[in-house]
Amino acid sequence: MGDIVLDILKGIRINNILTPPKQTYTQPRSFSKMRQPSNPFRGWVMLKFDRSNVLKGIVPNYPGIYAFFDEYRRLLYVGHSKVLRHRIQSYYQDDCFKEHPTKINLRGLIKLFAYKVMPTASAMTMEKNIKPRAMYNYL
Repeated sequence: MGDIVLDILKGIRINNILTPPKQTYTQPRSFSKMRQPSNPFRGWVMLKFDRSNVLKGIVPNYPGIYAFFDEYRRLLYVGHSKVLRHRIQSYYQDDCFKEHPTKINLRGLIKLFAYKVMPTASAMTMEKNIKPRAMYNYL
């Protein structure tokens, strides 16, 4: 039985079967002219959400926009603030039992945060554009 299989395999040209003919792929013109979606987080500072980054003063005291991400870099929450350092510290610190439920839910999920310093008006505009992608922003 084994001899029959070997005889069959000797007669087949394996190289012609396994290697496909060489073809070059060119994109259709409609795809090459399409505008690629822009990354809204280009130019942002991304840091690990831990005590040394949040409470030690790495985040500036300027107005801007911030975003929180989970361990898989999925966007969880987006917000803007007049003083970025104080707002981001408020998510890290344990306040009182009356604090906002979003902060309680996010505290265990946040692994990374990003911020960008910008004027308050443009931060509000950018936040409105990014908010629909976030999981914990309520519209």
